[in-house]
Amino acid sequence: MPRHEALIPLSREHHHTLVLALRLKKGGPTTTKDNWPIDLEEQRIATLRFFRHEILPHFALEERTIFPAAVHIAAAQAIVQTLRAQHHEIARRFQSLDSISAEDAPTLLTAFRELGELLDTHIRLEERTLFPLMERELSTAAWDRIRDGHELPEA
Repeated sequence: MPRHEALIPLSREHHHTLVLALRLKKGGPTTTKDNWPIDLEEQRIATLRFFRHEILPHFALEERTIFPAAVHIAAAQAIVQTLRAQHHEIARRFQSLDSISAEDAPTLLTAFRELGELLDTHIRLEERTLFPLMERELSTAAWDRIRDGHELPEA
């Protein structure tokens, strides 16, 4: 089933973040054609840049539009609570990368792997559970508000 048009930009961003998650879990490029750095310090810097420029704005959009719309669906309330908690944990783990030196390769690789796994779990919960539920349950007016980026009242 194709995504609702209001979710397509988020799903595209999810794809890019899943690529990052795979890189983090592997501790480097995903293929020989991947231009992801091999050097751990360069990976750490690129990961933090991606977090600041891509993930933080994405989280803000979800918190402002998607989650407030979804909490009006009874079956989505616990999912949204889990996703919000994951946002906080993901942000905490990204921020912790600031304090891990690339010289401590085992610690950094473990942090990368765990963060990659959490990102993967988080995105799959949104894509496979929350978004289909929203597509079945939300009204046209709710979709219009999401598309327009308006804040929806909390339940």
